[in-house]
Amino acid sequence: MKLKDTTKENAAIIETMEAVMDSHVKFWDTENKDTRFVHQISEDVEILSVSCEGNHVPDKVWKYGLKKIMKLNYNDVLFKRNPTGTVYLIKRDGQIH
Repeated sequence: MKLKDTTKENAAIIETMEAVMDSHVKFWDTENKDTRFVHQISEDVEILSVSCEGNHVPDKVWKYGLKKIMKLNYNDVLFKRNPTGTVYLIKRDGQIH
């Protein structure tokens, strides 16, 4: 899977998110733009949200983001999936640098 950093293309969204949440935000999209990764890091939380166009996020996709973007293992995060299929990986307390 190849990812493209689309942070600059999402500058307006990022400005709002960073101002409201006091965090650093980066966006990545797959080449065909059917999957998006949003990585948010603040002083007390690190979250990676993964969404796929019209579908639930397959396990292999969020595991890729966990390993390549967050550089963590499954035991290091809390896993949540909302009803629309978006996956949230939240770094466990006590592990934020």
